[in-house]
Amino acid sequence: MKKFISLTIVFISIMTMAQETYESAQIATVDLNGTARYVGMGGAMEALGADISTMSTNPAGIGLFRRSWIGVSAGATIQNGDNTNVQILNKSGITNADLNQIGAIYSMQTAPKSFLNFGFNFQKSRNFNQILSAYQEYDEGQGVSLSKSTAITGYSYTENDIYIPITHQLVFDTFNNFIPRTENESEPDVYKKYSGYPYANSDKYLAQREISGYIGNFDFNISGNIKNRIFLGITFGIKNVNYSSDSYYKENLLTANYIEPNYYTAPIKHNNANELGIRDNRSITGTGFDIKFGAIFHPIEESPFRIGLYINTPTWYKLTCSSTMYAYGVGDYETVKYKMVDNTPVVQSSTMYSFNSDNYEVPNTYDYRYDYKINTPWRFGFSVGHTFGTQVAIGATYEFADYSAITNKVRDGYYYDYYDRYHDNYNSDKDMDQNTKESLKGVHTLKLGAEIKPVPEVAIRMGYNYVSPIYEEGGYKCLNMYSPGYEYCMADYTNWKGVNRITFGLGFLLGKNVNLDLAYQYATQKGTYHPYCDYTLITDNNRYDITAPTTEVKNNRHQINCTLSYKF
Repeated sequence: MKKFISLTIVFISIMTMAQETYESAQIATVDLNGTARYVGMGGAMEALGADISTMSTNPAGIGLFRRSWIGVSAGATIQNGDNTNVQILNKSGITNADLNQIGAIYSMQTAPKSFLNFGFNFQKSRNFNQILSAYQEYDEGQGVSLSKSTAITGYSYTENDIYIPITHQLVFDTFNNFIPRTENESEPDVYKKYSGYPYANSDKYLAQREISGYIGNFDFNISGNIKNRIFLGITFGIKNVNYSSDSYYKENLLTANYIEPNYYTAPIKHNNANELGIRDNRSITGTGFDIKFGAIFHPIEESPFRIGLYINTPTWYKLTCSSTMYAYGVGDYETVKYKMVDNTPVVQSSTMYSFNSDNYEVPNTYDYRYDYKINTPWRFGFSVGHTFGTQVAIGATYEFADYSAITNKVRDGYYYDYYDRYHDNYNSDKDMDQNTKESLKGVHTLKLGAEIKPVPEVAIRMGYNYVSPIYEEGGYKCLNMYSPGYEYCMADYTNWKGVNRITFGLGFLLGKNVNLDLAYQYATQKGTYHPYCDYTLITDNNRYDITAPTTEVKNNRHQINCTLSYKF
């Protein structure tokens, strides 16, 4: 009987979320990190090889080791946040000590000119630590606010009978605590008519976000060479994601209005300063898996010039997001409430108060947890390298990855198979994938590096690393898109521009087999912060436009790295 019942797959549907485009991009991108030698040369070692950090880009680089090697790298990352008139999170910058890398290579000679090498390396591919601050003042005549954005999209939701994102629901419910809608009391309660969607224009906002965490790569490598001419390698990678953020947005609200008011509704005046805020605390954890293939070869047998090629598969991530989101309002309005009693308009005035941010119990709060999957893009790399004796080495690498190809999957239930085994069920989020195609693009990475040894015991290194923008200039996070990935997320987003990195390094031979390497990296990046998406609503009676007031922000980092290694 049990086998007969199992012939039918049992499927249970659960409403869960996919990840949205902008946080998927955070997970998918990589930083310049690894050993101090690799960082000091701007990461341009995919053809030069013989550095353990190439394991995570071109695995063939490990094939150039002729002796076994063990090393550890540690340092610190420093980032200053943008200054604003008010600090919400009570932080103006981040300084973190980092264990950047620890790994070992075992080199085994198999023929007079051939070696087979095995390696393991832990390395941080992504450092999330960042403080983002955005402050903007503007004229009330612009007619903008998160409150208005919520009203416009809320009207659209009602007209199209689709889901309402939690962000908009929180803002709308909180604002309604002190701006009630007009009722028609001459009708039965179940048929109450409301005057429209209330909103208030704003004249300034303040946003801050603190991000912390990292992605750790655990790489396992097999590599070797054929007659010291052709080098081949493969790396199997497991990634561990630890991401957390504390996001806060608040704006000053002014005179209140309604989207599509009835004939008897007039603007509502405010008595004092009114404030609306929303906050989100979230963490993302999970694992990923990828495979990397690489080759290095000498096109001319007598020349040290070499060419490197590599391909990295997508990283297949399975992740879990946990978050708490809440909204609050403080201030009061003189509300003018028109009621129809026996078909006669009656005006009632009163002062309405919302709860404030100091309350211990915050009623407008949502806690949620969901599972999802994302697949990052393929990576393709080409590199060249050349050495001049034992005194000079130069390298260059070009890499391409199309981030618009990131795919998102929604966990929408589970099922039991023929053997009564449990399985999660994931389906593609087509609308989010489309938004990703429109908001992200292909990224070009250029790495240049050089090493000079004035004496055998000292090495001087320098490098340049450029990563083109991942975001389209018109990229957007549109919460009125019908995608489960947007149900639980903040409305704001930042379209970051390209990253420029300048690096310097020193290397010292401390003994016959011991090396100490130091590196400094300065990275600079600018971006445009959007508190919410631009919207236009056209109804039978009116047109409502909102163009979000943006703020130019930056993300500048200093990194110091130190590697101690031993050859045997």
